[in-house]
Amino acid sequence: MGKVTAPRFEVLINGRRACVAGVSTYGVLNVILSRVKRSPMRFPEQKQVRYTKRAWSQENLDIHVGGLEINGEDERNDRHVAWLRRRIKPGDTIMVRVLSAGPIGRPKGVSPRQSARSRPKRATRRGKTRTLGGK
Repeated sequence: MGKVTAPRFEVLINGRRACVAGVSTYGVLNVILSRVKRSPMRFPEQKQVRYTKRAWSQENLDIHVGGLEINGEDERNDRHVAWLRRRIKPGDTIMVRVLSAGPIGRPKGVSPRQSARSRPKRATRRGKTRTLGGK
């Protein structure tokens, strides 16, 4: 468990504490509720996918608590952090309480930030390369 000098988010699901998240003075902290339902007509038949057409088009409700820690002047020291990623269902109560600086829970996931310079490249139709995730 760490301690931060910035506001924290306490997330409760159905009245039970799910996590307390926070990042240092610089960075991003977010709580995202998502609903995803894909059209089965858009199932990527030709591409390698790890799920069935039925799983592709199934409705999903999720909560994600995470952020980006900005560590120093070099973005290679930055990291994405995640405290919670969970399926939710209709009827669940999600409460986010903003807390002052203090202790946070240990992130369940940490990964380096991918800058535009470090993203993999792919070929475009005209033979030029383009950064994935960029413009």
